[in-house]
Amino acid sequence: TGAAPVIARIAKDLGALTVGVVTRPFGFEGSKRGQYAVEGINELREHVDTLLIISNNNLLEIVDKKTPLLEALSEADNVLRQGVQG
Repeated sequence: TGAAPVIARIAKDLGALTVGVVTRPFGFEGSKRGQYAVEGINELREHVDTLLIISNNNLLEIVDKKTPLLEALSEADNVLRQGVQG
């Protein structure tokens, strides 16, 4: 959300291959935040060549249930980074 669709549109207009990598909010963040994310994803989709959408709920499945939230989020960031870097 935010500036991502604008930046993607500019990059695509300049001839760049555009790839978006986004996450859906956790279920516990509420339906309002989830709806806001859906709207942002739909807008971004219009301006990128490829869009990778990852559910935060799925990312938490890679860590132990007893892992503190900040540590789990850090691990989720590592998974995303590795996915983008290849």
